[in-house]
Amino acid sequence: MANFIDHYNHHRNHESLGNRTPADVYLGRAETILKRRKKIIPPPCRARLSRPFRTSPNT
Repeated sequence: MANFIDHYNHHRNHESLGNRTPADVYLGRAETILKRRKKIIPPPCRARLSRPFRTSPNT
């Protein structure tokens, strides 16, 4: 169980947290990660990643 919790909190990116880990958000590393990604990810991909998540085909 401890391995699962470690993976879930420290290694698995969560879409609802902007594709960051819960540990990154909790420990205040979220903004640094976003700034680094802006330098790495090309603009067309950034636009796609910033679109809101659709919960159903009707929205």
